[in-house]
Amino acid sequence: DPAKASDPPGAPTGMDEAINGRQALITWTDVDPNKMFGMCLYLSNENGFTPAPGNLKAIATPGDEQIVLNGLEPGTYYYRLRPFDFAGVMGTACAQQSFTIA
Repeated sequence: DPAKASDPPGAPTGMDEAINGRQALITWTDVDPNKMFGMCLYLSNENGFTPAPGNLKAIATPGDEQIVLNGLEPGTYYYRLRPFDFAGVMGTACAQQSFTIA
């Protein structure tokens, strides 16, 4: 039934960051890989930020389970990952994570 609401993918788990100079490698585990079409990474310098189009930094394809951010200025960064399904319906975002570039 097309009118039925979709069942979007759940929030990713196991987020981790590997920092190398001004580069951050963000990794995670997809919870619902069969439902997922991509993963959005939202990035901000503000603690407690809300994911929005203005802070969408990168999109990963299914199975990648990583995003590399290059050329980051020194400071603390906050991010949230949010999957989306094949219909473009956004799933649940993970809790805010953070990392620091020295």
